[in-house]
Amino acid sequence: MAANLGAEGWCLAYELREGSQHAQKEFEYVLERVVPRARQLTDASLLVRLDGAHDARANRRWLELQSNIDYLIKWNPRGEDRQDSLPRFEAQVTWTTPRVGKRVVLYSEVIVEKSGDKDSEGKPMIRRVRRVMRLIERTIDRRGQSLLLPEYTLEGYWAMTRRSATQRGAGAP
Repeated sequence: MAANLGAEGWCLAYELREGSQHAQKEFEYVLERVVPRARQLTDASLLVRLDGAHDARANRRWLELQSNIDYLIKWNPRGEDRQDSLPRFEAQVTWTTPRVGKRVVLYSEVIVEKSGDKDSEGKPMIRRVRRVMRLIERTIDRRGQSLLLPEYTLEGYWAMTRRSATQRGAGAP
């Protein structure tokens, strides 16, 4: 497992694991070691990017509790049916057609999750998390072959940014 800082890829940590060990196992411990190392190198806000193996509520929760950290985590759909998502996309957004036989839609939604934490009255706390998704519908493949049934690709990211566009600077994403 690798942890790098910045566009140059400054190494913060490399960890070898058994091939049978799931990447998420003991991952919070990795975050607890790596984030302080990054803080020693910079006072700037951090953007933590994680792949779909680390799409766990516990990771998002841990990152949200840290100050001055934004995150972008690849969403792992885990059994989400791509065709079940289609009506939601059709009703609320505009599709683009980059080429004949291919339609693409970007969609952002706020997911309400119950946190494991309790408020002062003992009720579960509610968290709002943004998920940005892209659905691709193909009726013709890239070689021009028509498909009997449409083919769908669904991908997305959990995203949290605490800063406004003016704080990030002009032209910064």
